[in-house]
Amino acid sequence: MTTDQKARAEAVGLPSGARVGKYEIVERLGRGGQAIVYKGYDAMLDRHVAIKHIPAQLAADPKFVERFTREAQILARLGSE
Repeated sequence: MTTDQKARAEAVGLPSGARVGKYEIVERLGRGGQAIVYKGYDAMLDRHVAIKHIPAQLAADPKFVERFTREAQILARLGSE
């Protein structure tokens, strides 16, 4: 991947400091085929969280949303143990 391609790929998504609900984007952790994952910060609970940002076309797919929700529930349970 060229430097220009890397720069364009990094420009996609949310910038550090952006807000998503109550969370502040700290940095981008990675990008996969279905989402971009960010390190976020929850100031109210003083903790860092992972934020998975999915594209609009996937968010409109009920089957994808069902799988995504199931994955989030499983991870939440693991995080509480």
